Amino acid sequence: MPTATPIPVGSCNGTPLNGSLTSGSGWLATGVAKAFDYPVQHGCDGTGVTVAVEIDTPINASDVSGYLNAAGVTQTGSVTNVAVDGGGNASSADYVETALDVETISGLAPGANIIVYNFPDLSSKSIEDGYNKTVADGIASVVNSSFGGCETSDTTFTNTTNTIAEQAAAKGMTFAASSGDSGSDECSTGNSPPGVSSPSSDPYFVAVGSVDFTDSSTGALTSITAGVDSANGFSSGGGYSTVFALPTYQQGIAGVNTAGRNNPDISLPGVGVMVYANGSQQQVDGTSWSSPEFCAFLAEAVQLHGAKFGFVNPTLYSVFKNSGYTDFTDVTSGSNGAYTAVAGYDLVTGIGAPKGWALANAL
Repeated sequence: MPTATPIPVGSCNGTPLNGSLTSGSGWLATGVAKAFDYPVQHGCDGTGVTVAVEIDTPINASDVSGYLNAAGVTQTGSVTNVAVDGGGNASSADYVETALDVETISGLAPGANIIVYNFPDLSSKSIEDGYNKTVADGIASVVNSSFGGCETSDTTFTNTTNTIAEQAAAKGMTFAASSGDSGSDECSTGNSPPGVSSPSSDPYFVAVGSVDFTDSSTGALTSITAGVDSANGFSSGGGYSTVFALPTYQQGIAGVNTAGRNNPDISLPGVGVMVYANGSQQQVDGTSWSSPEFCAFLAEAVQLHGAKFGFVNPTLYSVFKNSGYTDFTDVTSGSNGAYTAVAGYDLVTGIGAPKGWALANAL
């Protein structure tokens, strides 16, 4: 089992990512880091910070190496599998998800240590056991969950995971989850009514939605829209909770629906990423890419400040209230079904996309 290491205060002396922006199979780490001005481009590569990945399969180190070689990234952090309840099946169909999570974090924050807490399946019990093991270990600063399901299909799970995340926050740990890949119809009702995904709808989780973007030849962001790929049936999840009331941190935000906890909080790229799994490259979509991107970003921010953030949601919204789109990029086009991206906060992309270095300093 890895042990916690002191976080070096403000010691951002890493090397910026300078690899290829894309491969023939999609976006690579440098493409995201440059377009969204990640702290790694300013020397903060996550050194001294541990990120936990919650999933039902362990990672194969050779696939991580394959991705990093293609992306031109040199990893200095460690990757460790920790089995929970006997561990997951390495040949599971969910393995691509594991590879996506780990490769995203290792590619964007190559100095960070990653622990893959893997459990037998994505049942409520297995996920809760994985979370409880992570909190008990107390090593990770940031915890990623690239999965979810209709929040009302198992309200016990929805409430329990929120309670665990609250307990984790007391230890300085931040929980984040993908907002879902079925747009406003995460409960498969045909939007009658719309529904959101849990655990991202939990108030103690950072809910991460998706955007699509283009860049210049030098990697600068040139356009951004809501994360939708109709050809592959992908649409970034968003809406409002019917389980949780509007949290204090979202109150007073123009565009927020006061009926319940709004989803997502922020958004990051989720269309057309390259993942290296089972020895070869492939392209995938999903907020399953967006959530580990946020975890990599926050690991770098933890390194910058030399302190864990824990329950970071109030801080994210406080920064937005105080500085608006100085530290975020507004997303004003695209739809996830029942909702449309508009100026300001919306139920498709949340606040919008982080301006990495600016937001990291503002936190």
